[in-house]
Amino acid sequence: MKHFYKTRRKISYRGFKVIVLPNVFVPRQISKVIGISQKNIRMYENKNVLDMGSGTGIQSIIASNSGAKSVLAVDINPKACKNSQYNFTYHNLDNVFVRESDLFENVTEMFDSIIAYLPSINAPTRSMKDKAVFDPGYKTFRNFLRDAKRYLKPGGIIYTCWVNIDNSIEIFYDILKKSRYEIINSKLLNYNGEEWWMFDLR
Repeated sequence: MKHFYKTRRKISYRGFKVIVLPNVFVPRQISKVIGISQKNIRMYENKNVLDMGSGTGIQSIIASNSGAKSVLAVDINPKACKNSQYNFTYHNLDNVFVRESDLFENVTEMFDSIIAYLPSINAPTRSMKDKAVFDPGYKTFRNFLRDAKRYLKPGGIIYTCWVNIDNSIEIFYDILKKSRYEIINSKLLNYNGEEWWMFDLR
């Protein structure tokens, strides 16, 4: 599957029509299963949700339509922010907001749930769109976990994932240990020959 499209496309994702603009990361179908501790509408119901690395905004759309009180969609890429806003307008969402930010740089609020569909492939980045796929030295993921607790309300949950390339899952567990998170649930899935680990953290 392609990481990006060269032209504007409309795709179907979990029952929602989503516009994907050029040079914005194409959402993986695997990310449908982010959030494995709760498998129904109560996962986001009446929650303040942060969608970190929103891309097209699909996770925010799902959260809003699952009863979230409010959703803040954040991305470092201005093109992704534009794409997210386009899709929120398309779906007539009035409780979802977009903010350009490098992780928590421009975030001040506290959240009940944080969705973090971040890159987990250790490779150099040469452009803004590369940052949606690669994370050299896992710096982005390390910084995210280092700071996320300050923006999580008591009892809040982080929903995230990790693609296991060259047994890098051991690095994830090391980062997790140093950041002092509890794994509430985890699940291993195979997708297009890749191992994807899904995590609910607290």
